[in-house]
Amino acid sequence: MNWLARWFESPVALDAASRQRMSAWVMLPEPAMQQPLTNTRWVVVDTETSGLNPRRDSLISIGACQVTGNLLDLGRSFYTLIRQSQVSSTENVLIHGIGHAEQVSGTDYLTGLTTYLEFCRRDVLVAYHAAFDEAMLRTAMQRHLSLRFRPVWIDVAKLADVLFPVEGRHFRMLDEWLAHFSIEHPARHHALADAFCTAQLLLVLLAKAQERGLQTLRRLIQAERSHQWLKY
Repeated sequence: MNWLARWFESPVALDAASRQRMSAWVMLPEPAMQQPLTNTRWVVVDTETSGLNPRRDSLISIGACQVTGNLLDLGRSFYTLIRQSQVSSTENVLIHGIGHAEQVSGTDYLTGLTTYLEFCRRDVLVAYHAAFDEAMLRTAMQRHLSLRFRPVWIDVAKLADVLFPVEGRHFRMLDEWLAHFSIEHPARHHALADAFCTAQLLLVLLAKAQERGLQTLRRLIQAERSHQWLKY
């Protein structure tokens, strides 16, 4: 278990089955930075939470969709509702629509997070304003699995600004980008529905990136990190 210990913040307090599942996840390969975008598996993620403070608030649900190359795989998606020890406020429920009865009937953190890890594997994670989802998931993984969760992330909000700089001067919200590209959103603030909408936006951005000559994962990450306009 010494090779596994470096992944964890503290000694692993898992049952044998969970430890085996975590060991299998750690052994999965990380994304190759030089791989073409057309060969990359993207996991588009959205979370619903009890609030906006990752240290104080908790995950309520996680939704994720798979994009492989330039295709959104409708048959491959993930959703989990995590059981809460304390339900969120009524104001919070009005945002995501997950009522108190649902919140106390979800799955436990260990099962929900481990199953999520098995779905996303070690592939690239994508979200709109990814810093929030990243912080919530990182904190939950540390708190409930003692896991150092440091995947590769792409922020669709930043990437959209880079690839569409004119529109980026005016658009800040996901809804604005979705409307601009005529992407329908049937159930906003549902984790899986939001991930599905964001995945469609990602497909638009991947097509634009390849048109601009960004053919590899490394080049796309560099462009997103720079958050600067691309030059023709």
